[in-house]
Amino acid sequence: DLDQGMVLLMEGEVYYGADAINRIALLSTPSSFFNRLNGLVFKSRTVSRVLYPFMKTGRAITLAAMGRKKIADGRASAAE
Repeated sequence: DLDQGMVLLMEGEVYYGADAINRIALLSTPSSFFNRLNGLVFKSRTVSRVLYPFMKTGRAITLAAMGRKKIADGRASAAE
């Protein structure tokens, strides 16, 4: 359920939540400050697992403040 967390599909493997963030960080390049920071912080699986719940909560608050509906809600109304 994409409303509950982040998913990465890479080379036939599915990564969810903190594992997805960790994999994305391992793929990052040092091309910008944000990429370097992301790579440094989230290349550690432990740090990814600790910070992921806070990131997930921040995402939910941001989407609610923007008035965005959940993905599942959008699919339900599109099917009607």
